[in-house]
Amino acid sequence: MAIKRNRFYRLESTPRVTQKELDLRKEAKDTFMGSVYEIPKSFKVMLRKFRRNENKYRIPCSCNVAKEGQGHQKCSVCLGEGYLWDEHYVDAFKVDIGSDQEKAGASLLTEIGRSKKQFCKFYVQNTVGIDYEDKIIELALEADGALVKPERRHIIWTINTLNEKRSDTGRIEYIILYCRKY
Repeated sequence: MAIKRNRFYRLESTPRVTQKELDLRKEAKDTFMGSVYEIPKSFKVMLRKFRRNENKYRIPCSCNVAKEGQGHQKCSVCLGEGYLWDEHYVDAFKVDIGSDQEKAGASLLTEIGRSKKQFCKFYVQNTVGIDYEDKIIELALEADGALVKPERRHIIWTINTLNEKRSDTGRIEYIILYCRKY
């Protein structure tokens, strides 16, 4: 006796994209850049991308004599990072993370003393090449949201978690960066 199969049964393991499914990459781009239906929600940040050698290791600055990762704080080349880097603009959307008490400025009690830790997440487009060791630099803004001229670094964020959001087909739609204040 032959087994009857549903006519919609597929042997392929990858899902088939139909016109009814949302294009998340396009939706993310419209959220960042805006469209005829919505205003842009992103703002400019700087991505501090560390230079790498052929073995994918960061290239140390001349002030990083011991090669331990700590540079001289007054170094005009690396600004105390200890490694050479390049900065370029990236469009991002920022969301603060934490309870209402933390957002209001309450301190957290730790073993050593009191500290205030700030966390946030940045949404960036899928085209941004980013690594865990890179940093996000938030620039100073005017009251109306325009960049202060000359541009000034305001907050430096280190990346704790890099989460690539993928669609059913496996392509990267957008990236979420969970960061903490440096």
